[in-house]
Amino acid sequence: RFAGFLPWGGGDWTGLVRVRDGQATAFAPGFGGANGIAWVAARQRLLVSDFWERRLRWFDPASGDFDGYATAELPIHPDNLTLDAERGEVLIAGSK
Repeated sequence: RFAGFLPWGGGDWTGLVRVRDGQATAFAPGFGGANGIAWVAARQRLLVSDFWERRLRWFDPASGDFDGYATAELPIHPDNLTLDAERGEVLIAGSK
């Protein structure tokens, strides 16, 4: 992990930001492994890749809180996500 050495790394890292009217504000402070994200309408939640924990997590935009894990530990570090609602699948691009 080299994030701690980067100027934006460390405990105050913001993994998700909200952009409204051209203004970005912290949405999920302290989440440093955020990568891919997909909206799951059936759950009214965001599905977020947690690169370092090797899992997918639920995020509730109404409360601004993480709402548990969506998967057990994965055999890859999840990165980009695509939701295939027609098949009920999530496709994940990741790395070792």
